[in-house]
Amino acid sequence: MTDTLKDHLERLAADAPSLDIPADTWARGRRRHRRAVTVRALGALALVVLLGLAPLLVARLDTGTVQPADPSRSLGVPDRLQGVPARLADRSDGAWVHDIVTDDLHTGVGAAAWVTAEGLPVVVDAAAGGYHLLDLPGFQLTSTEAASTWIGYTPYTFLALSPDGTHLAYGYADLDGPGRSATVTTGIRIVDLPTGEVQRSIPLTGGAGVAVTDISWSSGGTWLAWSGFRTTSWTASSIGGHTPLVGIAGPGRDEQVHKRAPRNSTVSVDDDGAGVVVSGRRLTLLPARNSRGSQAFVTGPTARVPRSIRWSRTGHAVDSALLSPDGTQVAVGADGEGLLVIDVPSGRWRLVADDGPDSAQTRPLAWSGDTLVTDAWREGHHIEAVTVRRPTEPRTLVTLGPGVTPSIATDLLGTPPHTVDRPGPHWPWSPDRWAFTIALTILVVFAVAGAATVVTRRPR
Repeated sequence: MTDTLKDHLERLAADAPSLDIPADTWARGRRRHRRAVTVRALGALALVVLLGLAPLLVARLDTGTVQPADPSRSLGVPDRLQGVPARLADRSDGAWVHDIVTDDLHTGVGAAAWVTAEGLPVVVDAAAGGYHLLDLPGFQLTSTEAASTWIGYTPYTFLALSPDGTHLAYGYADLDGPGRSATVTTGIRIVDLPTGEVQRSIPLTGGAGVAVTDISWSSGGTWLAWSGFRTTSWTASSIGGHTPLVGIAGPGRDEQVHKRAPRNSTVSVDDDGAGVVVSGRRLTLLPARNSRGSQAFVTGPTARVPRSIRWSRTGHAVDSALLSPDGTQVAVGADGEGLLVIDVPSGRWRLVADDGPDSAQTRPLAWSGDTLVTDAWREGHHIEAVTVRRPTEPRTLVTLGPGVTPSIATDLLGTPPHTVDRPGPHWPWSPDRWAFTIALTILVVFAVAGAATVVTRRPR
């Protein structure tokens, strides 16, 4: 280095401002570094905890609880019934997968009951509006693999709630023995919902067993009517034969009386044991039994529905009917036509609800004085009330969600029919929802950790 350059550098150094470095500079740097390391460590720890808890959370994601019905609360039918998620009906090795499906049948008084499209029985209690998913003992649809082929067949209801909501009737099939050597015992079971006990079993015999597809109660809840078919073979894996049957069971009688009927027949009964069988375009009135039941299902009198089928604008057949409590009137649901009421002594009929030629099925559910409660499709699926003597526009009582075709505790509707407001169900989270929540949480943790790192980084 030359003397000139050296002198120049010394002059520059002398003119340069003095650099004052705070004494705690290195201490502050170390503190920032420790904070950054701590944030990263906490983020990593949170991630590890989430990943470790994920299997436990997923394993418990379908553990649901149903609030018990409060006996002191007023009973009623909810004004809205919602469908049950299909995933809750998953089965494995002949059993329900999810813990929310229970064999505790103590639901309290029921307001509505139905079978989902996947074959899962549902009861909504009348006190709190809680949804109870039930593992019914020997339930026909799920007791054998072969019977599961009927699941989702919409004309079938498979169970019925009594008018006062205290009893649930359903078809059962108990399989005894392995493989092809197994025998099936079939019939109808009646569950007392306030106690959760099976109160009565009505055996149905014939062929290899009798499958029950539809059940209804008399208006007073004393008689049962059912339709179904007799099989020629019934094993765990196959069912053969399909001879249509209808039947009626009285109070205190364990033996079931039934007769062969045309295909797709339905039957209803009043509190005297008188019945009406509807099959296509034919309506058959069945006189009441005597005290020993010997007059059940005599073949006459039989008459076609007076003019209603010949006069039919659409050509659709009658597919449901309901006797009035005094047995003098029959409410008839004609697919695509609306609701007819037939006077039994005279055979005269009148149209009380005309839905037009493009309407779907209207099914009478119950008489309430001069009002009919019906299950109808009209701009959606609803339970409605229709005045009989002076027909008025049907009044919506209950809005039904997808897959809900319920049996209603009609006594709880009162006179005039009305419903109550109840909170909707809260279902356990699905695996997809859990996965989304966990993934979102992990992303948030990483985002917070990254933001903290940027904030605490020393500017260069």
